[in-house]
Amino acid sequence: MSCCRTSPSHSWVFPTVNLCCFGFFSMMKPSEPFVVPYLAGPDKNISLSMVSLLTCLS
Repeated sequence: MSCCRTSPSHSWVFPTVNLCCFGFFSMMKPSEPFVVPYLAGPDKNISLSMVSLLTCLS
């Protein structure tokens, strides 16, 4: 059953891809909870009624 064996040089591929995917997806965070306070804050100075209208349109 030599078709099921992997060479030692390729044994690092699966753990590396697995760790990279885990790292990528663990850093994914939803942006929606942070959009309204950001837009209504002093930096953007948009009213809450306008922010709610913008979030409904998108």
